[in-house]
Amino acid sequence: MTTDIQFTALGSLDPRQDVAFQTQDTQEGANTSVGVSVHGRLWGVIGHGDDQAGVKGGGQVGVLGFAQSFTEPFPLSSASNLETIVLASAGVYGVCSDLGPNLGPAGTAGTSSEFTGVAGSSHFGTGVYGQSGDNAPLSGDAGVVGTSDSKTGVAGISNNAPGVFGQSGATDKVAMTGTAAVVGWADAVTGIAGASNSAPGVFGQSGAPGPDHGIAAVVGTSDRNTGVAGVSNQAPGVFGLGRAGVVGTSGDQTGIFGASDTGRGVLGQSGAAGPDLGIAAVGGTSANATGVSGSSGSSYGGLFSGGQAPLRLVPASTQGPPTGGAHQVGEFFVDRDGNLFFCKASGPPPTWFRIA
Repeated sequence: MTTDIQFTALGSLDPRQDVAFQTQDTQEGANTSVGVSVHGRLWGVIGHGDDQAGVKGGGQVGVLGFAQSFTEPFPLSSASNLETIVLASAGVYGVCSDLGPNLGPAGTAGTSSEFTGVAGSSHFGTGVYGQSGDNAPLSGDAGVVGTSDSKTGVAGISNNAPGVFGQSGATDKVAMTGTAAVVGWADAVTGIAGASNSAPGVFGQSGAPGPDHGIAAVVGTSDRNTGVAGVSNQAPGVFGLGRAGVVGTSGDQTGIFGASDTGRGVLGQSGAAGPDLGIAAVGGTSANATGVSGSSGSSYGGLFSGGQAPLRLVPASTQGPPTGGAHQVGEFFVDRDGNLFFCKASGPPPTWFRIA
């Protein structure tokens, strides 16, 4: 194939730069699209620079790379000491032996004062793909790392799919080790933040049946601070819906704690008809301790009201009050016949008086 456009190999078109080979359109009035086009079975162009860029291009698109699909492994170069890399295909592929992107050295680096540094688009595949052999994002080594002094480090936007999607095949279930689909870490600010005007700010989904082993849609862990915190000025700080709306467990501390300066510390609501089956707005069960306990420094320990009755004591299956056991003064007891007894003196044996 021939062309009317001629190119000349020059030492440098710019006296400020030391360039070994450079091309320029020498025909007057010509407007060529491609300065250099190179095709190779494995690599079209390999550029190496000791201190600067290996390949540099200028124009509307500085460097444009196309690739067909590969299935066999191929080395980076015959003189490279790096391990053989297996990739499907890549239009532009960059390799760097430096460990950190914060100082500028990277496989592929893009900088711009006004526009996008690196842009990738694809109709059927990944627009930009990053891969790293290091498994710890806390050190700055990861497939994709975004840093910024005053702007967003990494931003994902989509109209019909997730803006940012994270996937991990690791079997470790603890996010604090850095092994998770999405990990957020910060010294003094929020690790991961989600905001939405009309949908959930952060959404978590899990197929596991229970939170007992740390497997749940959303898990929060902390050695000395709050594991999960919810704050809202006009709606519930934390809302739970499911077999149990909210479940709190603790080995030796409070399972669920609620505090409020001017309102209720904990509020429970249920549409169920009765408490006999354990269905109530607030239910407390315990094998060896008190099911529900209420105390107050300056007001009532418990206050009850109800349309059917303020309070109901479920009758026992035996007749008469208990005759043994460590019963305390102030206890009420209803036997199977509906007789109400009050404990006057602690036992054993306790002293009971029949009230009604």
